[in-house]
Amino acid sequence: MIHTIYQGPDSHALRKYVEFLYEQEDELLTDDDWTAIQEGREDVVQGRVISLEEYEKARGL
Repeated sequence: MIHTIYQGPDSHALRKYVEFLYEQEDELLTDDDWTAIQEGREDVVQGRVISLEEYEKARGL
């Protein structure tokens, strides 16, 4: 998945985020954060996702 993002149109954002994380001295993510990330990954695997366009439309953006 990261490989796909890295080669996609938003690759610059991923690179900036990785650089930001690399520069941090303190732990940025808590155990709850890692749990939420895992739950999100499971949602993607199970197909419980919507497109950005659907999200924006639902919120009138």
